[in-house]
Amino acid sequence: MTGIRWGYAINQWKPQFDDFVRREQHERALKTISVAGFEGVELSAGTGRWEPLGNPQQLAANFGSLAGFRDFLVSCAIGAVSS
Repeated sequence: MTGIRWGYAINQWKPQFDDFVRREQHERALKTISVAGFEGVELSAGTGRWEPLGNPQQLAANFGSLAGFRDFLVSCAIGAVSS
């Protein structure tokens, strides 16, 4: 049996539509979440260009591919994603 795992909802991190669009902002947020003791993150889904972590085109633009995004998450010590 595994223990309880917790995640943090990223939609609470700088919620203005144009404040959270750059890769370095994503890295800072994810590493802060990890250091706070969370193993996972809940990403907001969306199709607009201001949903950089929930939009497939923006993920590709920022991280090269879904696999590149997974590697980025691992480098930030995030092991799980929901939503």
